[in-house]
Amino acid sequence: MVQGEQPLVLLARHGQTAGNQAHIFRSRMDFPLDEKGLSDAHELGAHIAANYPVKLIASSPMSRSMQTAQVLSKLSGARLEKDSRLLPWHAGLLTGTKRSVKSEAVRDFYVQHADRPIPGGESIADSETRMHGVLKAAIRHGQTKGLVLLATHGSGVKAAQTLIEGRRTPTGDAAMIEPGGLAGIFQGPNGLEMRPLFKAGQSVSS
Repeated sequence: MVQGEQPLVLLARHGQTAGNQAHIFRSRMDFPLDEKGLSDAHELGAHIAANYPVKLIASSPMSRSMQTAQVLSKLSGARLEKDSRLLPWHAGLLTGTKRSVKSEAVRDFYVQHADRPIPGGESIADSETRMHGVLKAAIRHGQTKGLVLLATHGSGVKAAQTLIEGRRTPTGDAAMIEPGGLAGIFQGPNGLEMRPLFKAGQSVSS
């Protein structure tokens, strides 16, 4: 980040859970943070409190995001709200399955055919549409009223990339940021830009 430059919106990915460790499609499975996940949240909260004047935190209602957001709210003093638009992509039949060449190929198909709902779940496009609604509202808030932080999931980080960069990222388990990581949306010279700020991921996917 350039000295003195502040983001319009922050995106915090929840800390680690047993689901992350098991390398499964977590989706709407309501995993709580594990011990490392709680440590992730406190480490992230200290970083945010020292660097960013957050005014409002909106969180996915899933336990792992809310636990992360509660720590961030406590350490930053920012007001916390739940927002169901930040729920992760509903992965339907993939939910709870182990990541493998076969299961990733299924997910790849629904990313490539973004308007087609996965059986038992939702389409990537529908998932992005609801997430883009809260992202656009957060950007407007950041432009006029103060910095908003969204506590979300890997699929939420990817939806933000689709909105800001106009592209869908590859699949896999990693997003732009790791669990417990932070990304920012900035006003750049050529429009909005999205950058990793803390615990950048090893690849751009999830």
